Amino acid sequence: MTAPVHAEPRVRPVLLTWTDMEGCVNYRFTLPGAPRTKKTSNRILKMGTRNVIMPSKAWMAWKKGCLAYVATKPELGLYLERPVNCRALIYRDANHGDSSGYISGLADVLEEINVVLNDKHITQWDGTRLLKDADNPRVEVTLTVLKADRQEALVL
Repeated sequence: MTAPVHAEPRVRPVLLTWTDMEGCVNYRFTLPGAPRTKKTSNRILKMGTRNVIMPSKAWMAWKKGCLAYVATKPELGLYLERPVNCRALIYRDANHGDSSGYISGLADVLEEINVVLNDKHITQWDGTRLLKDADNPRVEVTLTVLKADRQEALVL
């Protein structure tokens, strides 16, 4: 009797890259965790005689976690400086918040971790959704580098 053959476990690459049928380059990766609150749930801190508006503590903690994660994944430093569509599936631990705050916060993080050189290059958010996964909060990002003729409209 022979021992059962076990397949090697499939490890998902940190960054998936492919070219679609229209010749656009796509990048897919997952950022761990998801903010418990949106970036725009601001705090006002007193600094001497001035009030300073700061992002929420939860968003700052998520950003710090993303920075630490990306520090170990150099392949995520894409440095994109062309218009892109960002399809973000934001799996939160609870259904709260609105998409505009999450989108703004994610754009800032993508710039800070050098995925895009400037978040102004994210010209479309087609396919972005707020979802719930209490057991595994995360943000699944798919960036599509847009061709000049696709910058007007993108159909997913």
